[in-house]
Amino acid sequence: MSEPEPRKPAARKSTGTTPARKTTRTTAAKKSAAAKSTPAKTTTPKRAPAKKAARKPPENEAAETNTPSESTADTGTNSTVATESSTAADISADTRNIALDSEPATAARTEVAEHSENEANTTAAEAIADGSTTTEKSTAIDVSGSGTTDSSAGDAIQDATLSEPATVVTPDGDVSGENTAVTNAPNDDSSAERTTTAADSDAGSDVSRDSADGVTAVVDNERTAEAAEVGGADGAVTADVGEADGMGSDVSDRVGDSGDGLVGEGGDGGSGGVTEEVGLVVEKGSAAGGSGGGISVRNPATGEVVGVVAAQSGQEVAAAVRELRLYQPEWEAMGAEGRKKWLLKLQDWLIDNTDRLADVVQSETSKPRVDALIDPSFAVDLLGYYARRAGKFLADEHPSPHSPLGRIKRLTTAYRPYPVVGIITPWNFPLAMPALDVIPALAAGAAVLLKPSEVTPLSAVELARGWAEIGAPPVFTVVTGGGETGAAVVDSVDYVQFTGSTATGKRIAAACAERLVPYSLELGGKDPAIVLADADIDRAAYGVAFGGLFNSGQVCISVERVYVEAPVYDEFVDKLTAHVRELRQGADGREPEHELGAMANHTQKDIVARHVQDAIAKGAKVLTGGKATGVGTFFEPTVLVDVDHDMACMTEETFGPTLPVMKVADEAEAVALANDSIYGLSASVWTGDKARGERIARQLNAGAVNINDVFANLFNFALPMGGWQQSGVGARWGGAEGLRKYCRKQAITAPILPTQQKEPFWFPYSTGKLVFALSAMRAAGARGIRRLGVRDVINTVGGKGN
Repeated sequence: MSEPEPRKPAARKSTGTTPARKTTRTTAAKKSAAAKSTPAKTTTPKRAPAKKAARKPPENEAAETNTPSESTADTGTNSTVATESSTAADISADTRNIALDSEPATAARTEVAEHSENEANTTAAEAIADGSTTTEKSTAIDVSGSGTTDSSAGDAIQDATLSEPATVVTPDGDVSGENTAVTNAPNDDSSAERTTTAADSDAGSDVSRDSADGVTAVVDNERTAEAAEVGGADGAVTADVGEADGMGSDVSDRVGDSGDGLVGEGGDGGSGGVTEEVGLVVEKGSAAGGSGGGISVRNPATGEVVGVVAAQSGQEVAAAVRELRLYQPEWEAMGAEGRKKWLLKLQDWLIDNTDRLADVVQSETSKPRVDALIDPSFAVDLLGYYARRAGKFLADEHPSPHSPLGRIKRLTTAYRPYPVVGIITPWNFPLAMPALDVIPALAAGAAVLLKPSEVTPLSAVELARGWAEIGAPPVFTVVTGGGETGAAVVDSVDYVQFTGSTATGKRIAAACAERLVPYSLELGGKDPAIVLADADIDRAAYGVAFGGLFNSGQVCISVERVYVEAPVYDEFVDKLTAHVRELRQGADGREPEHELGAMANHTQKDIVARHVQDAIAKGAKVLTGGKATGVGTFFEPTVLVDVDHDMACMTEETFGPTLPVMKVADEAEAVALANDSIYGLSASVWTGDKARGERIARQLNAGAVNINDVFANLFNFALPMGGWQQSGVGARWGGAEGLRKYCRKQAITAPILPTQQKEPFWFPYSTGKLVFALSAMRAAGARGIRRLGVRDVINTVGGKGN
């Protein structure tokens, strides 16, 4: 297939954009494809059965448009993740099947073939952010829970049997698996009816565009899977859903933050929202999984379908939550040490499967190989941190009494987890983003319902697969889908952690407030970098380039605007531009060849193009890059100068590979401009004077400030990760509070000394006892002579005897 023309640096030659990785087919797999009647069988971990409730697939929606609109987050119930074939060599990262829950007699099969274009990137949360989506209880956010309380769904969970394992489909279409004939979806969607929806699927609830409530993490029952030919098949509906959070602004787009790179990104609501064109293929009436049909997952560089997941309904989500509630008490009772065993086993599994997981990440994002390897590695690091410290962080606290009178009681503050935590994540870091939230919630003792972005759900499904394969208790479930699914998650759980756009975050906050459910939000950002005249200009140029272009700029804490003091402005711009021109862009295979990959989807690419064109129209100059290249969703890394705050590139979240640089007179102007934003996620200061850097950091309205570095706060788990202003509410993770946020504080008092029959204040009242008690309280709490005011006490009680 044709690839975009690679960017070739002057110093080193790029091998060009390589096609999606080819999976290695085993002889058995080839024979299976030839004789489809006897496919190879894979094994699936056993787990409590979960049955899906029926849901009507979405109808065709309005014609495709370019205006940003948020799609509804489809909700889903427990879908199971089938394990791959026993031999790692037989399972290429590109061809992976995930069996999803379906009707009692049928099971949905997910096939992860080659890297394909990731165009389906709206999630419920994003849909919620969209003004066009309603927040009525039956639509965008069903705060009444009406869509999640059907008792039949719960009954289904009790008797559903998941039948046969998923099949493994090679890029050539060979199938290995039992009782199934799954074929790769054609790349050409022209045969499918394309429609645009402001809300994914027919349910108008858009809770998170980045979070596809997806698949039960605990895979256990066997399931039968029926053949599902994705793309262009009769009854298939392809929907280009407008609404990508861009990773920082909308839920599904901004998944690195649910949009945030690693923490939440995507075009934000503040900038009008980031609209994503989501290539959503919904198979009406097929066994694609979930009562709402199936959602195809595409590689953004090639447009190929790499997998299919279920579009799960609100009833299915409710059933999944009910099941999680059954197992959570035992999980909590294990204590931190008991849970530590399972978390460390998951860490081992991630290490053992790092290369394969990176394959999956690449298949649905088209990231460079190095970036794809960061996802599982980041999760491994966080697992070690919280698994070993959870006992300390969650230990009972015994505060000192405020007065001597309190010393007769033993005072205890206990941390008790919320029973079920709902997590909605974006698409930018499809494995790391979910892990950053799932791990601390599990370590705290909660059961977790994860809805990843429907644009990149496959990596989250793999995380669920790992949890099942190590034999862990069924307290982690992944549900996949769009807006309706995300809305159902918000309506069903006891705590919500959302990463995505500011607009969507506001809607989720309103829905949680309606139910009095706590939440934390990591939302959009427009992070500034301040380069001072005394800085190491070489380090600043390299650091700013990495901070702004890593993951093609699709990171919530990406450098999105740069302010440079006049004396070093020209030198900095020259060095930055020269460095950016050397970067290679293209699609990696298993060997690292490029620094930049593709954008997550066409809509996000269009947002970047719009910001660049707006800047040019208002007088800015492009020193390098500035346009989309080749096929797929590639956009050249771009350096802009002569910019100001009248331009969208300096005020709206771009979530792409652009570096607008502005000259400032001095430190004071730089600080004022950096604070001239509705966001406050993070910032960086570049200076040779450490004290000056810390002084400036304390003047910036940002949740984190890195001095002479970028992303440093992200990789130091002892620090809180959260935004100020419209960048979020609360901290996403970090230190003890990153764990305790998922807990309710419980106060416990117990007597230390032997107790008497009754206390002085108990009925019946007695003047003598009251005088004694009140005098003791005053003596313990008042100052000076007032501590001895016994007469005043007697007057207070009327001076009457018994």
